[in-house]
Formats: sequence, C-alpha cells, structure tokens
Amino acid sequence: MLARFHPEVRFHPLRLAGLDGSYRGHDGVRRWFVRRTQLRHEHVFVSSDVHGAGDDRVLAVGALALAGEFEFCALHRIIDGLIVAAHHYLTDPDMLERLGLVP
Repeated sequence: MLARFHPEVRFHPLRLAGLDGSYRGHDGVRRWFVRRTQLRHEHVFVSSDVHGAGDDRVLAVGALALAGEFEFCALHRIIDGLIVAAHHYLTDPDMLERLGLVP
C-alpha cells in the first residue's frame, strides 16, 4: 500500500473505533496499520469498479468485509502516479455524487 502512496499522503481511512480520523505521510499510515492490528480490525476491500472522477481523482467502488459486508467507496487524488490524498467511505458512490464530491 505504501508503494502507491506519496510520502506526504493525507490518509483518511474509515472511522473505526480506536482509530484516528486521518494520518499524514508514510509514518502515519504505518501507525494506522499497527493500531488497526492491535485492535484486531481485520477487514478486506473487494473492488468491483475503478474509474476516473475528475481531473486527478479516482473512485474505487466495492464491498468491505468487516463482520458482515458493506458498500464502500475510496476517493483518491493522484499526482505523478502516486496517491496524495485518500478518503474512505462506508457508502455507495451515488451518495458521493449527490454530495458533489464526484462529477
């Protein structure tokens, strides 16, 4: 995952109990992984669609397996082939469109 993230990435993962709302840079993402493991928040994202969502953004849509299955979206901003901002949501992509986050 870090290989795809810019060294100064702004990472906003799902708001799970015991985890912070955002992390900065590779060290922040590493802290998220460690804390998530300590809390035993094991989850898997299965992507069903990935497409452009504007100038430099990509929207990934799929399902999240976390004690059940939930709709999940990830909106990433990419510059020079690296993710510089990642926002994860437990919602369907239509909601992001209604909120004006994607065209």
